[in-house]
Amino acid sequence: MEWDADGRELLAVCLSAVVSGLLELRWDLVCPSCRTANDRQTSLSELPSTAHCQLCDISYEIELDRAIEATFLPASALRQPEPGPFCIGGPMRTPHVVAQTILSPRSSVMLRAPEKPGRYRVFVRGGASAALEIVEQGGASAVRFQVDGEAIEPKNASAAPHAELQIAPNQQRRATRKD
Repeated sequence: MEWDADGRELLAVCLSAVVSGLLELRWDLVCPSCRTANDRQTSLSELPSTAHCQLCDISYEIELDRAIEATFLPASALRQPEPGPFCIGGPMRTPHVVAQTILSPRSSVMLRAPEKPGRYRVFVRGGASAALEIVEQGGASAVRFQVDGEAIEPKNASAAPHAELQIAPNQQRRATRKD
């Protein structure tokens, strides 16, 4: 839903509604990777110093200006809201995600690089990531990323818009690692 209202004015209205008992204020801990709230507190003093995202399987430190969101809910005396998001991967919840896929063991996946030049991040569950720069001139037409649970190689890559991005397991590291 999009409201045609100034953000500061809307915030002032919501805070006034908290004071009058119409809304309740909660503080959500937001994962820096998937931007999903994975914990909710009623007071800033209750916030932990670190949090863990089960979706991304990463732990992160709480930065008040980046990992905390104020959430307004109807007062429980008025209405009990349904808990949680309905679709975690929907484009309205994750506008920063350009593409996502499942990489099966011993297989590779081909994706297309974004059209818009800029800096992007290739991320795998568990926290490994690599930087991908999309450039108009001088970018590769194809890039191969090798992934295991601990790393992505190369750490930095430059590609042209719409370049082929191959994501594949790093078979060499898997063969030499003791489990």
